[in-house]
Amino acid sequence: VTIQEPKGIYSVSFSDMSGANLFCTMSQTKELIMNVLPEILTGVWNNLQASFKLVWSVLSPILLPLLTVIILLVVGLWVAGFIGDKIAVLVKKGKIDDGLDKVLFSHFSKLAGVKVSASDLIGSAVHWFLTAVVLIAALNFVHLSSVVDFLRQALGYVPHAIVGALIIAVGTVVADFAVYVVK
Repeated sequence: VTIQEPKGIYSVSFSDMSGANLFCTMSQTKELIMNVLPEILTGVWNNLQASFKLVWSVLSPILLPLLTVIILLVVGLWVAGFIGDKIAVLVKKGKIDDGLDKVLFSHFSKLAGVKVSASDLIGSAVHWFLTAVVLIAALNFVHLSSVVDFLRQALGYVPHAIVGALIIAVGTVVADFAVYVVK
């Protein structure tokens, strides 16, 4: 676009695709711009809409399940922590932890040098169990069956570990009792 001023009248020169120059006055230029501008803006708007529809059609199958899994994880982990804490409080209020602490955990506390509370241990166990359940549910939702199978196999060893810990605890109590009887 070239603007020239011959004899006080403004004229505008447009070059078309072929390189030919088109001359028009300023009022004709304004009229041309006012007629072409809405068409240009409409074309741009339609192209933007088509682009966003394409992006949404590609991302929506990914984003909606991802958002659902994130919400499931956040709410599920919060509920797991809440229930674990409430179970710990109930065990403490029910005086169950006092008996377990005297029988089992006092020996472990002496050996480890760390105060171990039965109510905290039970509350944490419930919390982690519910966390595993929430994680498996979220992974099932996004169809990650191989990861779910691995977690199920790993969680299958937990009862064996608990039984092993109970055998060690009972062995420790029996050994302390034997020491007490011999003295």
